[in-house]
Amino acid sequence: METFLNTSESTASKQEVGTEEKNGNDPTEQTTNLELKKDNLKPVHFALIAEELVFKDIEKQYQKQVQRHIRIIGRSSTVIELDGLLELDTRDIIFDTKVFLQSPLPLTLIKKSINKKISQVIDYQSITKKNKEVQLTYVIVSSFEKETKEKLDDRLSKLSNDMSLLNVKINFLYYSFHELDLENVVV
Repeated sequence: METFLNTSESTASKQEVGTEEKNGNDPTEQTTNLELKKDNLKPVHFALIAEELVFKDIEKQYQKQVQRHIRIIGRSSTVIELDGLLELDTRDIIFDTKVFLQSPLPLTLIKKSINKKISQVIDYQSITKKNKEVQLTYVIVSSFEKETKEKLDDRLSKLSNDMSLLNVKINFLYYSFHELDLENVVV
């Protein structure tokens, strides 16, 4: 049985991971204090911890805070839920995170999820009416190795090219549990 955990669909059980600031209010200077006991973790907790570590890494890269777990309500009952949002001067980056606890990765499910998120990006553009580019960054966390990442990126890049007519730029980020220092905690 394969486990697929979409962190955006588990909002009812989301819990904040304890953080503390090192220097002032700079969000990129926060450290995450976790004592992880494998026996106490449920898959949803593990996914949220992985998502938090991914966002910390992204914040370091951009030197800007990623807003987490955003809900935007538009007219005619349009509701958009985002795992993360990074508002830059020239573009907004919408993050959708997926944590896969086991391999192989279900490519059909990933494609379906991307299509759903693209429609939310289009809704986001129409609701916010910002005059800047909106990019979808699809983050995948799993136990894969470099070669697997490259193969997956090859397949998903083709999908991204097929979607270019929708005027939505799609970017993919891949993190392994090892890169997040979570390989000994995988549930």
